[in-house]
Amino acid sequence: MMFIFTVLLIVLKISFVYYLYNIKEGQKFSRIYRTSFIFGLLSWSFLYTMLPLDQIKEPNNILDFLFISIVIISLSLPNVFYAIVASAVSKLRFINKYIKILIFAIYLAFAEFVISTSVALIMDKSLIPDYAFTNLGLALAHSPLAYFAKYGHVYILTFLLAAILAFISEFKNENYRHISLLVLFIFAISLYNNPSDLDYENSKVKAFNNPDKVLIGAEDSRIVNFSNYQELKSKYDLVVDGDTEVDDLGNMYNVSNIYDMKNEKQYVVYKRFLMPFGEFFPSGFSFLKYINNDLYQNILKRRSYVSVDKNKIFEFDGKTFAILLCSDAWSPVTASKIKDQNPDYIILQRSERLFHDRSLYEANVLMWKSLLQNYFDTTIIDKRI
Repeated sequence: MMFIFTVLLIVLKISFVYYLYNIKEGQKFSRIYRTSFIFGLLSWSFLYTMLPLDQIKEPNNILDFLFISIVIISLSLPNVFYAIVASAVSKLRFINKYIKILIFAIYLAFAEFVISTSVALIMDKSLIPDYAFTNLGLALAHSPLAYFAKYGHVYILTFLLAAILAFISEFKNENYRHISLLVLFIFAISLYNNPSDLDYENSKVKAFNNPDKVLIGAEDSRIVNFSNYQELKSKYDLVVDGDTEVDDLGNMYNVSNIYDMKNEKQYVVYKRFLMPFGEFFPSGFSFLKYINNDLYQNILKRRSYVSVDKNKIFEFDGKTFAILLCSDAWSPVTASKIKDQNPDYIILQRSERLFHDRSLYEANVLMWKSLLQNYFDTTIIDKRI
């Protein structure tokens, strides 16, 4: 099932970029924008099954349905911005086709940067491109081209995808275009690897001198408590635990507690990139309380985590480790901050419990994991439940 979802996500992204480059001068703007918007609706309707909106998974009334519809429509609107950029490129008639391809690729990657920044603002973030979730470049995350992610994270892959599809579009022979698209689809999933528990165990063996003495929990696993601490200490040299921390003001933080039992040290890593609707309710959607206030208050009450903009690297067995807590892996900014600290290994702690369709969630995460593997050029220790 994960493979099917991965292919569908890739097909949607590639098809949309191919459509954008093939917008012709003279086409009605209304039709272009409508088609682009429909691509967005298809993507987000598909991805809605994994959004952590458990209390409205199956709408009970017209207000619930309206609530969901507005969320999906709002998330689909950025596709119109892509169409505006592509329409501008389509007007470039009297330039060399290779220059036009280059301009299209640059514009599309820049458009994605702008969209990520804009959505970040709506999601209560500062002026940084932080909400990289459905990026077009992820279509290449399983391919050998993911190697180039180290030079510009997901945005460089968007640039490459746009350039390749624009180049294919310039083929005069229609059969060549179709064959090339088919080859690209196959190429895009060429390194797909269905994750297994063996992958996790193998990555532990690479990272730790005594992997059996290391216990890694998923996000919010809550392994360690007062009653079992001494028992865990006798069994393990290192315990990486996911938990929730509450301060004196009642603010909740999603954290990773690292217990270095061997050296009597403890580290805390705070989650920076919170999952919209899953861990907080974006202020940009606060108008939804006028549609269904009971539902809005219910989500707000249960999803009120606070983001902390700092990431720590910890040392163990003479090696350095960084922690990415679930959706932190989807933030180019968080990833770049960690990369600057040059850790030897990355521990990805995540949980699928919030999501309705775990296979779809896993397919999306696999794209990001493939990209991160190349971006960091190191082993990703992927712990999930």
